Amino acid sequence: MHDCTTANIRAPGGKRPALTLVLLTLASAGLFTLQPLLNLGRQPLHINDQIARDQAYHYKRSTGLSPDPASHPEAIVQIFAARAWGFRGIFADHTWIAFKPANAPSYTVCQIKGWLLDEQGHSPLEVREGIPDLYWMGSPARLVLDLRGNMAEQAISDIICAVKNYPYKDKYRLWPGPNSNTFTAHIIRQVPQLRCVLPVTAIGRDYLDEGTFINRTPSNTGYQMSVYGLASVSAAQMEGLELSILGLTIRLDIQGRSIYLPGDSSPVISLDAQKNGDRRPRVHAVWNCRRESGRGSLPAQGQVLVD
Repeated sequence: MHDCTTANIRAPGGKRPALTLVLLTLASAGLFTLQPLLNLGRQPLHINDQIARDQAYHYKRSTGLSPDPASHPEAIVQIFAARAWGFRGIFADHTWIAFKPANAPSYTVCQIKGWLLDEQGHSPLEVREGIPDLYWMGSPARLVLDLRGNMAEQAISDIICAVKNYPYKDKYRLWPGPNSNTFTAHIIRQVPQLRCVLPVTAIGRDYLDEGTFINRTPSNTGYQMSVYGLASVSAAQMEGLELSILGLTIRLDIQGRSIYLPGDSSPVISLDAQKNGDRRPRVHAVWNCRRESGRGSLPAQGQVLVD
């Protein structure tokens, strides 16, 4: 039997293979490993579709985060995040947006659902009336932003326009994008009233428009450079400093004096908490929205802004 281990391969003269050969081998292995990941979501998602739909039906109920339109006539805009379905939930969130004009009897929900894309060319973009804060595949919704009053009313017309102009209405790719978080980030960038920070687990938010490598961060308080969502770096007042590789993000929240690691929507290190003698991480997560003087402390699940 032949011994084919690389340790016994010798180049002429008894020397080991050249460093170039080793580097080429590693590069080839990397390409073969990366290519299937790049192809994720190029085809419609049919794997376990029935299980996903059963989960969605079973949890077709509100998480209690959205006010009843009958008793809250003011305009409302809300952005939500929830852990993704299956193994993806270890690292990733699904995000979506909902709004209700003043005196409207119901909410309009806008989101991307990958399984809606099929061979017949149906769009993954879903715009419907219904419950805005549903469980997502068994995971409870979390508030990213709760905007109410005149500011929300002004934002709604811009949201409608941004949804209509979303460049990937007929395209979906689970990773690195465009996906549901690409859509939400696009809407936030286009609507100046929606100044909020998406969680580090919103993988796909860094996937920019085709041919664009530099853009404002979703909060519109800084800039980011991204290569098709595979690698990105950003600096912004609200997001802080971010480094993302293959969708996994490390965030240094300078204002909040906190550090966020991949897979965590709450900080793993909080200098403010340690300064106060509390070794536990702060309760409020990075998806809390802008800090404004005179509005009091931030609530635990997203900031409510009322005009």
